Amino acid sequence: TLVGPSSAARPAPAAAPRPVVQKGGLAVSWRADVGSVTCVAQSSACLAVATDDGAVVFVDNAGEITARSPQIADEGPNAMAFSHDGAWVVAAFDDGRARVVRTDGTLAVEHAVAPEPVAGKRARRVAATSCTTLEDDFVASAGKLVHCCALTGDVIHAITFDAPVRALCDASAGLFRGYAVAHGCVCVLIQRDGEVNWRYASQRPLRSLLCRGDFVAAGTFDGAVQVWGGEDLSASLQSFCRSDGEALAWSADGAFLAVTGARAACFDFSGDRPPHPYRRDRGEDGPDYIPRVLGFQDGSREKCVAWAPGGAILATVDALGVVRLWNLRGRLKKGGQGHPQQPELMKPQFFLFPQLDGAHPSGDVEKPCFLGWLSADTVAVAYECGDVVALRVAPPPAVAAAPPPPLIFDKATDPKNVM
Repeated sequence: TLVGPSSAARPAPAAAPRPVVQKGGLAVSWRADVGSVTCVAQSSACLAVATDDGAVVFVDNAGEITARSPQIADEGPNAMAFSHDGAWVVAAFDDGRARVVRTDGTLAVEHAVAPEPVAGKRARRVAATSCTTLEDDFVASAGKLVHCCALTGDVIHAITFDAPVRALCDASAGLFRGYAVAHGCVCVLIQRDGEVNWRYASQRPLRSLLCRGDFVAAGTFDGAVQVWGGEDLSASLQSFCRSDGEALAWSADGAFLAVTGARAACFDFSGDRPPHPYRRDRGEDGPDYIPRVLGFQDGSREKCVAWAPGGAILATVDALGVVRLWNLRGRLKKGGQGHPQQPELMKPQFFLFPQLDGAHPSGDVEKPCFLGWLSADTVAVAYECGDVVALRVAPPPAVAAAPPPPLIFDKATDPKNVM
């Protein structure tokens, strides 16, 4: 006798999730197939798309593939960044090397981010995980080691930190004139000659970095955002909505800072400070600690965030590949976490709702790996499957001319015309 659960008792397999588009309004402008995508960098003129076979494909803002490099590594890079003039891109690979590729697809530099060899010791290879660019130089990290190099591949300076480097970013647009490094719970600003300008400490391990002017923002693993500026500003902002600190984005005017997560969030630096019933301050300086929480639906983890040029419109893309547009100066819903009978302990929040949305043209779930604006009305998203899709904000449909109101009386029955 066979004993066991029958096939009829087996639960049906769970249905695969489907992307949910509620608003619409994003039309496909163009679509380019480049092969499986691992990493993307953006300049004002084109996208550099790294594929999992170790090549770099350049796609212009019209969707045309302008160049493709030969295979320069065995796999795709961990990070990639464009030069300031958009003429070349640097990528960091698992083999511990940083490679510079020109926009015509030729390999310019190949540099090993490794310490000087020691006689009698076998060199240990460490993956290069982060990179950024300065005006005519590039910076790459592997483990605890950071190399700042000229385009010739010569090392300008090398620094070894106490903990593995988590993130690098360009900080040359402000007073610092160098780059920022996040390692452990510390952010360090370093000049091109290797001199340390500033050192900021956090109580949380740092995950991502982004500089704008004299401000440095760092995302933490628990979703908080640390912001520093010279000796005056040191703020710790928390959304209390499962942000993850994986990626940050400053708006073009510096008024808003966005962070990714299961509930992506934005913090207001404009000084507007809209009223909230649980607000505890009455006009403090610095950014507003009350977050604008995005992704109001359950399960819509926003993986990438990008601001439209010159406006308060934020684009996000979630894990299912749905792109959403949000107006940060639109209607806010007031809410909070805690018990309303103890307002002094409440965690106040503003909630925002998406204005427009759209999914992959196939309608299927596709994992995104990049989001960026090509122009004021076109946003591009790169999917791991190999598709780069540009979505245009569709203009509102033309309002048809309203028909003339119906006549209550015609000429024959109008009392004024009846004798």
